[in-house]
Order: sequence, then structure tokens, then C-alpha cells
Amino acid sequence: MEKIFGKDGLLSRVLEDYEYRSVQETMALEVGGAISEGRASIIEAGTGTGKTLAYLIPALLSQKKTIISTGTKTLQDQLLDKDIPFLKKHISQPFRAVCMKGRANYLCLYRFHRSIEQPDLLPEDNKELTKTFIDWAQQTASGDRAEIHWLPDDFAGWEPVSARGDRCLGQKCPMFEQCFLTNLRQEAANAEIVVVNHHLFFADLAVRYGGYGQVIPPYEVVIFDEAHLLEETANSYFSIQTSSYRVLELFRDISGEMAAIRSKNTSLSRSLQNLGKLAVQFFEGFPASDKRERLQPETIPLEVNQRWSKLRVSLDQLIGDLFRQQELSEGLSSCHKRALEIKQALELITDQRDPNYVYWYETRGKGKFLWASPVQVAPILEECLFHRTRPYIFTSATLAVAKSLEFFKKRIGLPQETKGLILDAPFFYGEQALIYLPKHLPLPDSANFIPALTKEVEAILAETGGRAFILFTSHRNLREVFSRLSQMNSHTLLVQGEQPKATLLKRFREDTSSVLLGTASFWQGIDMPGETLSCVIIDKLPFAPPNDPLVAARLEKIAEAGGNPFWDYQVPSAVLTLRQGLGRLIRRATDTGVLAVLDSRLFKRSYGKIFLESLPESTITHRREDIGEFLS
Repeated sequence: MEKIFGKDGLLSRVLEDYEYRSVQETMALEVGGAISEGRASIIEAGTGTGKTLAYLIPALLSQKKTIISTGTKTLQDQLLDKDIPFLKKHISQPFRAVCMKGRANYLCLYRFHRSIEQPDLLPEDNKELTKTFIDWAQQTASGDRAEIHWLPDDFAGWEPVSARGDRCLGQKCPMFEQCFLTNLRQEAANAEIVVVNHHLFFADLAVRYGGYGQVIPPYEVVIFDEAHLLEETANSYFSIQTSSYRVLELFRDISGEMAAIRSKNTSLSRSLQNLGKLAVQFFEGFPASDKRERLQPETIPLEVNQRWSKLRVSLDQLIGDLFRQQELSEGLSSCHKRALEIKQALELITDQRDPNYVYWYETRGKGKFLWASPVQVAPILEECLFHRTRPYIFTSATLAVAKSLEFFKKRIGLPQETKGLILDAPFFYGEQALIYLPKHLPLPDSANFIPALTKEVEAILAETGGRAFILFTSHRNLREVFSRLSQMNSHTLLVQGEQPKATLLKRFREDTSSVLLGTASFWQGIDMPGETLSCVIIDKLPFAPPNDPLVAARLEKIAEAGGNPFWDYQVPSAVLTLRQGLGRLIRRATDTGVLAVLDSRLFKRSYGKIFLESLPESTITHRREDIGEFLS
């Protein structure tokens, strides 16, 4: 490690603008030690440490099959486009690296050729775009949607021909040998490094846990980068979910299969039509909502239960008809399996017999999505992942709360004795950042908070000349502050939801006096170095809403075990989210700027001390005038 990461090591000779980082060398030594000793390790390493090379190089030198799981596409692209090509050029040990994405990112050749035979399955509203898409599908060597950057996110023709798992015919597919996923898995089996994201890793784990095979090849080492996202990602993949869209897709696919084989089975046709009508009525029983709604036996309307009884009978009839027809085509056999899965999911969600799950629904567009989510993923991960002793490396810039890693260990089920390392970022926060914490603002639950918040934001922007991210803990606060700031008309305001995220970030880079307002998705994964971003303003401490179904169930579970839900979960979770938001500012050794948290609870509530202890070690001021002086 010293020959590579040391002051006179390999990196110093081949990297432009090289700066020796002792924390990078320390991290590489710990990763190498964990791999050679076959143990787990948690490493918090701040932005600028050079984490990717600090874990990639020890993994390569170990000659062990390594999975690298990332939390965001940005990091995945960095690994594939920058770090891995760099190592192939400068590390003498040859290796193969492959990227695997979720199935929905790839084209299904079987479904694509079926859609060509039935043109009504492809959109006709933009025939030129559809023709260009067909041309790509007939020529692509990878089937990866990422190749077609010109394809709109909402292109209706992609979903019907994507290689989603619930539609896959597996080895019975007539195009199995040519399948892009078949070829990708063979490449991954022969590679030393396989890059995936957390979603795919846990999709694979859920499949293995259920005894249905595997998605990614067997591995010896796992490195989780952006590990702070693991709990929520694991929760989504060990949840059971169904939706009105999924039933509609089943309806459409059965109709398509019947048309393809020219089936005129009247019983199946009647069952299908009956299912379509009853499914619409059932899902309409869940009122549209802009937030997650918890489902409990006493809150489910009587008419929903009555409609479910009818829908269950209809599903049983359809499943029976499909069973009798499944030998006519592999497509109908697949639809039979999907109908069974939908019925089982609906039974689990409506019966609510498992106390380890929380039941809820949400509205997305015109669709209703029903969920059964595990209240805690730690017991599941203990059983299906950590039961086998192997090197697991967890790293992120934000894993510690008040200099402790205990909260992270507990949430994902790691033993208390798991070794942890907290490395300081190689930045001089005392010189690079000023933290502004006003004491005079009303508390966030005050009726005067939004007017006072808006006035304070406007005054800060006058000091910074715009160049700011304003991160909100709720869409409501964002809308109200935006409405008030718009009337002042002093800066270009870019608001989440008005344009695609990438477009907003591009405009923010180009207009150096603009201000970007965002909520959850802008709190992490955004890298905006330089003076374009000189200030990050956070409206209030980011406590998770206690009425969210999953949060409420977690708090109840902690209370049942004799813990303190507020101190044991809400405070540490909010601390980590706050650290993520503040981490948007200093991304390079040359960056400077101001961090502002406009929540007086930092000083007026006892838990404020924990937040203050978790802030970067910078100069703190309560005087707004210091902002302009610092930036100048």
C-alpha cells in the first residue's frame, strides 16, 4: 500500500495535481486488512479522501472475486469511466471488470420481436422516435438503455419490451442464447470486479433468500460504497408490493399472448374481462394521496374488503383458466405465474397477519401501489447476508453520529464488535467553510416560521449573490418559500419538479447567480464544485415525519423493545441526513462556502447538542454580516 499510496508511491507519479493523503493510505490498509483477514469493516471517509482507489486497489491485489455496490448512478459511472480505466493503465495486474444493472435497464429480445409482430404494442404518437428506437433495438450489442440517451424517460415503448424479471421466460425462452442478460451474466462470471448498485445487490439477495437462484455471480468480497443508503434499499427489496399498473400489465400481456396464438378461449376471455373490471373498482377504493398512507385493519374501508373478496374469486378463476391454457405458450405460462404472485401479494397485504411487516399504500400518477414492508431489515440481513463470514466493507462520508458508528451497526444488523474507522476529510474546514446558525428565528412549528425563514433566506442570498442550494425538509415549505421569494424577484430561482433534475443542475452551473430549491433527492449524490455553489441553506433539522407508515412502525418497534424512539432513531437519522445535505458544499480542496441551518432548535432543545457535535469542525457564527466578509 505504501508503494502505491505513499508520498513517493505510484499514484504520486501518474496522477496530475497529486496530493498525498494520509487518510487514503490508512483506508487502503484497513480495506486490505479486512479482505485478508476475512472480516467486516466500516469506514467513514469524508469527501476528497479518494475512497474509490483506496478500496479498488486492495481488492484487485487480493485476487478475490469482488462485488462493488454503489448507491448512485453517478458513482457507478465514475468507477466505470474513470477509476477502472485508470487502474487498467497503471496497475500491472490484468483484470476484467463488468457493470451489471437492474433487469429493467435491458431490452428483452423476445418481447421486442413480439411487439414488432403486434405493432399496437409500440407507441404511435411519435412515429419517428419509435422508428429510431426500433432501429437501435435491431443493432445494439448490449441492449442497455443507457446507450440511447436521446430516449425520453417517459417513452411508453420501453416498458413493454424491457427485460423485467416478472416477465422473463428463463431458459424456456426461444431467445435465451441471444439474450443480453444471458451474455452479461457470462461476462460477470469471468470478471474479477463486478460493479452493481445497491438495488441490484439486494434484488439478488432477495432472490437467493427466496431460493430462486441468483442474479449476480458468486463472490468472495463485497464493498458497499455510499453505505448510508443500505437500510432503505434493503427494505424496498424485502418488501412485497403490487399495484394497479401491475394488474393492468398482466391484463395486457394475457390479451397479447392470446392474440399471438390466435386463442379464442371464451372462458379465459370472460375471466380476463371480469378481472379488469373488479381490479379497477378495488384500487379505486384507496383514496388518492400525496403521501404514504398506512393500512391497518381498523382503517381499511368496509367496501375495500368487500371488493377484495370479489377480486380474489376473480383471480382464482383467471389462475385456473391460465393453468389449463399454459401449455399453449410460454407467455401464458409466465402470466399464470404472475397472476399467482399478484394474488399472494394482495392476500398478504389485505390480511395483515405478519407483525414484522408494516402495510401501506401510495399514489403515483394514476396508479395505486400497495406495500408490505419489513419494519426492521437487521434481522433479515443477519440471517441471509451476515450469517456467512466474509469480507464486507462499508464506506461512506456519513455513517457516524457524534463520532460513533453504533447506530449504523444496529440498523443493518452488524455485530457490535465489527471494526470501525472514522477518517477526517482531507479539507481544512476551518478555512474553507463558515457555518451560520442564527438564534433569532422562531421555532419551525410557529405560525411565523415561514415568513421569517423567507426573510432570512433573502438576506443570506443578498450576502452570497445567489449561488446557493436551498434544501427543504418538505414540499410544503419549498412551495411556500418559493412563492414568497418569487415576489421579491432578485435571483433566478430553479425549482425541483419544474424541469428534469439534470436540466436544473445544468442551468444552475451556467447561471452563477442562480438559486436552486429542492427537497429529498437533492440532499445527496450531487457534486457541484467551484464558486457556482457557494452556500447551502437548510430550512430545518431533517427529522423523518413520524406519521410516515414505515417510520411510525419503526418507532413503535423500538418502544416495544424498551428503547426511546426519539433518541434511538429519530435524532441519529436526522443527524445523518443533515450531514448529507451539508456535504454538498465542500467537494474539492479549492472549494469555499457557507453552510446555513435555519433552525433555532439547535440551541433551544437538548438534542441540539448532538447535531452541533456532528457538524464539520468549522468556524461557527450567529451574525449574518460575517457571511459577506467570509466570502469576500
